[in-house]
Amino acid sequence: MTHLKHILLALLLFTNVLALQADPFLLPGAHRFSYPCSGFFKGTTLDVFFYVPQGVEIRDMKVQFVMHGTNRNASRYRDAWITKADQYHLIIIAPQFDKERFPSEKYHQGNVKFAWDQYNEDALIYGIIDDLFCALNQKYHFKDTKYNIFGHSAGAQFVHRFVLFYTSPYLDKAVAANAGTYTLLTNKASYPFGYRDIGGVSQISKDIFNKQLIILLGDGDTIRDANLNVTSAADKQGLNRWERGHTFFLSAQEYAAKRKCSFVWQLDTVPHAAHSVSPMSIYAADLLYK
Repeated sequence: MTHLKHILLALLLFTNVLALQADPFLLPGAHRFSYPCSGFFKGTTLDVFFYVPQGVEIRDMKVQFVMHGTNRNASRYRDAWITKADQYHLIIIAPQFDKERFPSEKYHQGNVKFAWDQYNEDALIYGIIDDLFCALNQKYHFKDTKYNIFGHSAGAQFVHRFVLFYTSPYLDKAVAANAGTYTLLTNKASYPFGYRDIGGVSQISKDIFNKQLIILLGDGDTIRDANLNVTSAADKQGLNRWERGHTFFLSAQEYAAKRKCSFVWQLDTVPHAAHSVSPMSIYAADLLYK
């Protein structure tokens, strides 16, 4: 029994070291590590929750980032992907952006307005994802040198604005599921609802429509719950997340068509799904990897 206690203590100490070390060390199962940000966000350390399937070489797996919602519950979002991670051999990386250091202006909205006002692209939060992927890739030398990203609710706000405002050489496909609000391609609304005070639509690159973005909506996500933005500016996009997702996609499609841009974005629906990360994650995983 004493020997068993020593083993359990050693495992506990190893887990604690894993959580505290700067080096992004991956091992099979569900764990976390601490990641020190660099550049504009130097001095900030993130908890990163991850999952690695058993019995597969790490370098042979695809990296799938999962962005949490407004409750900042990255471990739950990671867990929603575990079954599909085992099925498709995915490394799930779910960084947690806490509310104190990353309020909605920084997390949901990507720190875009601040970055624009300061003429400092490094202030965009999206670079943290690339930096984290590069740190992992430098250690494990993945065969696939690109990652996919999924975000639900506030995480979907993060993801679609990532595609709009940041160019990543490592991003493959992005899924924005059940976002509460969107940045429409219009000068008629100020950020985060439009482009009016961040350079206007003249700043939009045609390349954004060639990015692999999927707007994923649950057809049951029609409730105006406590976390939904119900201001007049938000309601112009629709009265619920289902309507707002369609407004965003159709406006982008029309914008691209008028300017004769190629358009590869997709809109898809999860039948009978409300505002829940689990069914959206399962459906998204099949869309990306089946």
